Amino acid sequence: MTTRTPVALVLAAHGDRGGNAPNQTLLAHRDRLAKSAAFDFTGAGVFRGDPSLAGALEAARQSGAGRVLIYPLFMSGGYFTKKVLPERIAEAGLAGRCEILAPLGLDPALPPVILNCAVSAANDARIAPCHARLLVVGHGSAGARASAKSTERVACWLRKTRTFAYTETAFLEEEPMLGAQLCGAHPATVVVGFFSSDGLHAAEDVPGAIREANANAIYAGSVGPLPEVTEIIAAAARRAMGLPAAAQVA
Repeated sequence: MTTRTPVALVLAAHGDRGGNAPNQTLLAHRDRLAKSAAFDFTGAGVFRGDPSLAGALEAARQSGAGRVLIYPLFMSGGYFTKKVLPERIAEAGLAGRCEILAPLGLDPALPPVILNCAVSAANDARIAPCHARLLVVGHGSAGARASAKSTERVACWLRKTRTFAYTETAFLEEEPMLGAQLCGAHPATVVVGFFSSDGLHAAEDVPGAIREANANAIYAGSVGPLPEVTEIIAAAARRAMGLPAAAQVA
């Protein structure tokens, strides 16, 4: 008889600045996953703020789990997931027990969720998607391409569905900038925030830019808080464990 190794799942995020309820997206996913009892321990932490990632990793260590899966609630595989996160894991003394999974933004299950979100927002606003523009807004960076590449990868998938008249990208910190993409003559636009939470960028910067441009646009919100993301996280963890897809997480 084979005894299963106890598995801990830890969600890791950067940490929200601003927004209505900092880090509540992360905590909501953690709580739904913990309620499902799919893992022997479920925790969450951020690089900056509370709950701390160091505390979550220490709790995972004390849980006695022989294997710790780290799920990066990030939209790309850049500096934080490739350098900072492994360093924090090493500092916690868990390097030998941890496996870092692919970040949310790279999961192939995410684009269909984004499409459903955008179509639902269009329908609620009585906008026909086939006559509308879909604008996917990412963070971007003046010094690295990971964020832009991840955003454009999703936009490319969305274009291929031909659900919207056309799909474009915009960024907060590189060209094409969001403000510029909202100006000019465009059909009705559905804006989706390619962000992992409802922090400063998703809850304040994007809706603020839409208001400032007086654009013919509606905001479908940020991707990260969608309840379907909990399912994506659970499925990724179960794949890493070599298990089949589970029933829907409550």
